[in-house]
This record gives sequence, structure tokens and C-alpha cells, in this order.
Amino acid sequence: MGVSSPGEKILYTVQYAKYSKINLVVGSHTFTEIFGLERLNEFLIEKYPMLEIVRINEEHIE
Repeated sequence: MGVSSPGEKILYTVQYAKYSKINLVVGSHTFTEIFGLERLNEFLIEKYPMLEIVRINEEHIE
């Protein structure tokens, strides 16, 4: 059984998952939403070829 939780994790959540023998997947907002934004980018470029979209890469510590 797996549990998916976007956003922040807390120590209690990690400890509970270990105690309950539950797989815990924690994804940051950036990494859980980036695929939808990339698809939106493709859609907009197809529909509006003159549109310029700039991606700003951020450093992440995960």
C-alpha cells in the first residue's frame, strides 16, 4: 500500500509510515506540478506560436 502526499512532510508522518509499514511518497509542489505546466506550455506554443515562454530554473534541496 502506498501513500502520496504533496507538499511538506513532518517527522510524525514519516514515523507513522514506518510504524505502519506504509510506503510514503512525498513530492514537493514543484515536482508534482511541473508536468502539467510543461503540457500547458506545449499547448500555448502550438496555439500562439509568437508567444515567448521563459522557464526559470530554481535550485532545490530535496
